[in-house]
Amino acid sequence: MHGELHTDPALDYYYQHTGQIEVVRSDRTMEQIVFPIPEICEYLTSETKHRVFVTAERDDQNSKVTDFFLQHEKLFMEMLWQKKLRGWVLLNCIVLCHLRLMSHPQRQY
Repeated sequence: MHGELHTDPALDYYYQHTGQIEVVRSDRTMEQIVFPIPEICEYLTSETKHRVFVTAERDDQNSKVTDFFLQHEKLFMEMLWQKKLRGWVLLNCIVLCHLRLMSHPQRQY
């Protein structure tokens, strides 16, 4: 089952770094395609993943592919930017400290 964690580290790695789709061919046969997920995809934010999921065109098989490819450049640029931001250690420390402070507001006396 894809997405489950296993006790074997090799299987864990495989399942965390591959995706799969099912394609229905014109002769009505279904083919499962497994593909590697590039490392850069780790930098796609959960907000963007959600937006892509809820706004994806689902009307027609061809429009799904066209819609996704219209978005791919913007998604790739976001992933590059997120990777660059996370590489700035000092900025990350400041943001994490700020988020911790905001999630635990101090009492006012």
